[in-house]
Amino acid sequence: MRADAVICGGGLAGLTLALQLRMRLPAASIVVIEPVRRPLPEACHKVGESTVEIGGQYLGQVLGLHDYLIERHFKKNGLRFFAGPPGSRIEQRTEMGPRESPRVHAYQLDRGRLENDLRARCEAEGIDLREGWGVRGVTIGAPHIVTAVKTRASGEEVEIEARWLIDATGRRRLLASKLGLHEEVPDQASAAWFRVTERVLVGEFVDEGAREWHGRDIDGNRWLSTVHLCGTGYWIWIIPLHTGMTSIGVVAENACHLFSRFSTEEALRGWIAEHEPVLAARL
Repeated sequence: MRADAVICGGGLAGLTLALQLRMRLPAASIVVIEPVRRPLPEACHKVGESTVEIGGQYLGQVLGLHDYLIERHFKKNGLRFFAGPPGSRIEQRTEMGPRESPRVHAYQLDRGRLENDLRARCEAEGIDLREGWGVRGVTIGAPHIVTAVKTRASGEEVEIEARWLIDATGRRRLLASKLGLHEEVPDQASAAWFRVTERVLVGEFVDEGAREWHGRDIDGNRWLSTVHLCGTGYWIWIIPLHTGMTSIGVVAENACHLFSRFSTEEALRGWIAEHEPVLAARL
């Protein structure tokens, strides 16, 4: 078979590119190859929940998804940082973040819900979305040849001639590996995360008697920020998801914090208790 564009990978990058191509080139034939089938789990599919404004502009305005994102996800109240000695009370820390809702929109995304919905939109736009198919190999040329195979044991295989070939496989780095473009990046930081099945609000960490601190939350939307609790060599993120869950994660410099200290859920919870006891008590 032939296609104008074959996109290898049906995650956030591949799906949004497919929709953008459909908008710009309505007559183009577009194939997206993605090994993971729906339904994708809500709240626990992937990290990458917090967009910044340039990403919000692309999703909301370029792709026209603003109303959908407001309905099915959260409008984000900017980035918010609480900096101070580890273990110190939140109201005693320096707080950096907007007091009122930013005029430029960004969003807190449930990646499982978003990618389920984007896949449905691609199908509605006539894009050939091949779920449950994996890329077995590619040959760069004119045209490019993509060999795809069903990931289940049917053995079904197809060759696609593509005018344009796009690698959206993420960490697999399909084309970078094939063309020898991979470069090692110094091991500078590590991350670990989990979700909890309820809202975790930063305002809960501060006694109601701290009226000045609570009074700075003019619109009552401090919790809609991507909250960062910052200490020496680390930050902990707190991100609300529309499904009612909260994403909790740590990013830490390896020079300051060995990954083995927080590489499992039990270890991570212990690490949080050591560095941010107020958050640990809430969890």
